[in-house]
Parts: sequence; structure tokens; C-alpha cells
Amino acid sequence: MTEKLTIGERVAWYRRRRGMSQEVLAGLVGRTADWLQKAENNRIELDRLSVIRSLAQVLDVSIGDLIGEPLLLDWTADSRTRTVPALRAALMDYSQLAAMLADDSSGGEPPALDQLTQRVDAIFDAYQQSRFGYVTAQASGLLRDAVAATRTMDGDAATRAHELLAFSYQAAASVLTKLGEADLAWIAAERGLAVAQNTGSPVVLGSLFRSVAHTLLATGRYRPAIELVNRAAGVLGGDLGRADGPMLSMYGTLFLTVEMPTTCGPRSAPPTWLFTGSTPRWNWATYRSPSTLAQPWTPPACPQNVASATPSNSPAPTVPATVATTALPSC
Repeated sequence: MTEKLTIGERVAWYRRRRGMSQEVLAGLVGRTADWLQKAENNRIELDRLSVIRSLAQVLDVSIGDLIGEPLLLDWTADSRTRTVPALRAALMDYSQLAAMLADDSSGGEPPALDQLTQRVDAIFDAYQQSRFGYVTAQASGLLRDAVAATRTMDGDAATRAHELLAFSYQAAASVLTKLGEADLAWIAAERGLAVAQNTGSPVVLGSLFRSVAHTLLATGRYRPAIELVNRAAGVLGGDLGRADGPMLSMYGTLFLTVEMPTTCGPRSAPPTWLFTGSTPRWNWATYRSPSTLAQPWTPPACPQNVASATPSNSPAPTVPATVATTALPSC
């Protein structure tokens, strides 16, 4: 029905189907009716994912409904012809749910752990390079092989296989979130978190906590994301006394997962986000020195608040214990 429409024309089509006026839809996404009229008439290009996501959420459609999946992830030399449908099929493969459901007739040995490690590293490198076609194409096979490894190995090898499977699910959740497939991303993140609990590694567990938080943020669920981070911090806090570099890095980025997206929250309800722990307080977003100020810090408009920051020569910050949830937008 909307295959040949532009993004703006699709917004207009779904808006009419929902019985909304331009004034109502514009107000719900924090814009003016004049802006929306120009967007629907292709006089303004809708090219920011955050804006498209807001429109999709209000119109109760997926991002793919507004932009068209073929435009989002074309076939490339990286992806070939295996894109989101192939990854969806892998995540919905019932044989991955339990070993008793596996097809033993498939035969073949699972790849060695060093090979799986190289594939996981390659897929994360590709994600950082925005090669989403490659990540999507490789993730389905990686998940299949990593699952097989967890079922055929024991001892330390089994633990390492579970770590690699957890990271494989994290990679799948990351790229699916980027592509607007929030429901599939949730499935991947949830399974990854379940696997991470079998590793005994707080670093792996924290990484998957962060992955789940990202999937919540992708659908605008700011409050649940912050609540998750707070609970995750409580789970991981007992390991901070003997934390090494990777653990501290993971713990810090867990908080940063919700810091920037919520700082850039809905315009209609400017939040006042601050990581709070024991006095003194540390503002992670701008690298300021510890402060005993009681009032929350209201950040400047995104995204300049981090880019313009100047590192401080003050003593090392206190590790935050929770994220404040005051002045949250309704979700």
C-alpha cells in the first residue's frame, strides 16, 4: 500500500488512518503543525532516526513501516541476500530453545572456540564500522554455532562457549535495535541475559544488562531502562571491590547507556538527569569534578554537552550507585 511513498507521505498516510490531525500529531512529537505539513509534503527531509522513531511510536507502527525495510538495509556484498528475515528465522528457531529439541541428524562438529572468538570479534568490529549488513548476515550462523558449542562442551570450555553465545546475542540485539526491529532485539537481549547468568562473569552479565537497557530505550521506555540500570548496579556492586579495568569500564558504560538518551529526551518534558550516589556527587556526562551541590544538574541541549566537556584534574570520582528518576517523561 505504501511501497512507493516517501517517508513523509507514509507519515501522512498512517496519520490519516489513525484519525489524527496534523496539529495533534505534531504536538505529540514536540513539533509544530507547520513543520509536520512540510515533512509530509517532502519540503523537509525526515532523515533523523530519533525523529522517525518518535513518529512511529505515536502512530503505533514500526520504524520499518515508515521507512520501508528495503531502504533500511539493502542487499550488499556484506549482507548478500541474508538480512533481517534470516536473523528472525534464527531467533525463532525452536531447536535453540532446549537441547532436547535439537536435530541430532544435522551432524558436524561445532567450530573451535578460537574460531568462534574471531567471529564474535569480527561482528563487533563490523558493527562499530556501521557495516550493519555484514552483522545481520553473520549473526544467524554465529548464533547457531555458538548454541551448538554450549551443548557439546564442558568445564572451562563450556563457560567460554556461554560467554561467546551471550556476546552473539548482544550483537544481534544491537544491530536489530539499530534497524528498528525492537521486538526481535528484545528476544535477542533477553536470551543473551539468560545465557550470561551461566557464565559467572560480572563483565558479561553487565554487558547484557546494558543490551537490555538499549532495547528499552529504543522504544522510548526511559523509566524502565533507568530502573533496570539501577537494579543491575545493585547486582554488580558487590564485585566492585575487586574490579579490574574491564569491569570498571563495563560498569561505567552501563550508566552511560541511559545518561545520553535520557538527556536528549522528549522536548515537552526536559529531564534533570544526574547519577547520584554517596556524597560527593559525580556528573559523568560532562566529566566535572565531584561536587556536594544538592540541586540536580540540568544539561544543555544535546549533543553538545559531552563534546564540549573539559576533563577535570580533580580526584577520581565516586562510582555512582543509582540514577535519579526525578522529572522523568511519562513512558
